[in-house]
Amino acid sequence: MSTSTNPRHRGTTPSPKPVIHHRSSPPEDDPKSQPKAFNGQIIHKLEGRDIDIPYGVSSKRKLLRPHQLNRYHHLIWNFLKHDLGLHTAEREVVFRLLRLYAYYTHIYPKAKQIAAEKGCSVATFWRTVAILEEDGLLTRINRYIIREKAQISNLYLLDKLVLALARMLSEHSKPFTQRWVQHLLEMSGREFWSGIWKWDLSKCRAPP
Repeated sequence: MSTSTNPRHRGTTPSPKPVIHHRSSPPEDDPKSQPKAFNGQIIHKLEGRDIDIPYGVSSKRKLLRPHQLNRYHHLIWNFLKHDLGLHTAEREVVFRLLRLYAYYTHIYPKAKQIAAEKGCSVATFWRTVAILEEDGLLTRINRYIIREKAQISNLYLLDKLVLALARMLSEHSKPFTQRWVQHLLEMSGREFWSGIWKWDLSKCRAPP
C-alpha cells in the first residue's frame, strides 16, 4: 500500500519475511461458529432498523479463499500490524475471523469461543471488533429470533476489510480474477484508498 494515498496508514511496512504454512482445512468448530436452525424467523438489525440480509454469498463474489489466506499470510499480517496498527492478539482475532470468512463469507462467531481459541480475553475480541468498526472495515449486524424474542450471535460482514486486503495484495502483484471487483482494483491508489472508507458494501450485493 502506498503511504501517500492511504489515509489510515500508521507506519511504514518493512519487507515481509516468508512464512511456511500448512495446507488449509475447514475451521474445526464449524457447527459452533455457523448459524444453527431455529424454530422461528430470524431478523437482522443495523443501528436499530430491520435490514434484509440474503443467506449465503455467491462464490463469484467471494474474494478471499483459504489458500490465499495461507499463502499471503505474511503480507496480510504486516498490513494489519503496520497499516491498521493492531497488536498481536488483535491480529490473531482478525485472522480467525478472516479464516471463517474464507470458508463461509457470512460469519457468526461467538466472543468467548474466539477468545478461548486464540488464548486472549473476551475484551480483546470486542476491542478488535470496535477498532474494525471504527475504521469502517467491519459491520456488526444484530440477529434476533422473532418467536422466542431472543438475541442470538451477531453477523459480522468483513467485505470492506477483505476488499482492502485484495487491493493491498494486488499492489504486491497477487492476482484477483473476479470481474465485479476489477474496476476497483485497477483504480489509482489515491482514488481507491480515499474512496473505500465511503463505499457501502454492507449488503454484499452489488459493487459500489
